[in-house]
Amino acid sequence: MGHFATLSIDENIATVTLDSKDDQVNILGPDSLTELDRLAEQLANTASLSGVILCSGKSGGFVAGADIDLIEEVTDPAIGEELATKGQVVFNKWAALSSPVIALLHGHCMEGGTELALACDYRLAGLELKIGLPEVKLGILPGFGGTQRLPLLVGLEAALDMILSGRTLTADQALASGLIDMATDKELLFDTPNDCCSTPNN
Repeated sequence: MGHFATLSIDENIATVTLDSKDDQVNILGPDSLTELDRLAEQLANTASLSGVILCSGKSGGFVAGADIDLIEEVTDPAIGEELATKGQVVFNKWAALSSPVIALLHGHCMEGGTELALACDYRLAGLELKIGLPEVKLGILPGFGGTQRLPLLVGLEAALDMILSGRTLTADQALASGLIDMATDKELLFDTPNDCCSTPNN
């Protein structure tokens, strides 16, 4: 069992639940990326998977973003490039999984969390979802592949608007743009047929 994510498999459906033991919200940093990397490799080597569900065990939302304190400490461009490259490599592994990956999004889904969701095949969301790439307001460009994946989903004009402005979208706006595939009540979102993912209760 990891400090950031856990894996369970039931009837050939794998569920990866993000629930950081160290933070009130899920934050992406070197350690959490290492766990996601390990899990992607484990899933890639698991035979007969029908699908993968990626969800959050936090009641507040999916992933709040990257570790801003860590980013502020980076003064060497080479280190910044190394961190971004690690995220790209990990998310590329998730995108390359042969089994379809469904991200269940609720509450906040920001920054690296949005980029992680973009690396999945499908994105289903609760009606209260807020999703975006607000790190640009801090002078940080999305570095984990979001600038490449977002235009493929919503088109270049809509993607540039999100990336350059840092504005967030509601579930209805995200659905209309093509960023998510479905929006429904949070309770229904987690009510999957074989109970692959339990409703967050933290």
